[in-house]
Amino acid sequence: MVEGFRHLVGIDWGEESYQVCVLDAGGKVLKERLVEHSGQGLGRFVDELLKLSQAEPQTVAVAIETTRGAMIETLIEKGFAVFTINPK
Repeated sequence: MVEGFRHLVGIDWGEESYQVCVLDAGGKVLKERLVEHSGQGLGRFVDELLKLSQAEPQTVAVAIETTRGAMIETLIEKGFAVFTINPK
C-alpha cells in the first residue's frame, strides 16, 4: 500500500481521451476506462472517483504525465492528491 492512500489512479494523457487505471491500495485493478476530453467526460470521471473514495478525495493518489489542463485543475480543485510524472 502507498502510505496514506486507499486508491491509486494512473492517467495516460492522449489527444482525444485519457486512458485511466484505478487500483486499490493492494494493487488490484478496480477499473480501466477511457475518459473523453470534454466537460461531461471529466465530470463523470471525477464523480466516480469521489464515490469510490467515499467523498474523501485526499485518500486518492493520482499520477498523470502533464502539469496543466482541465484534468489536473479539476482534480486539484476537488482535493485529490495529484502527482505529475515524466512520461518516459
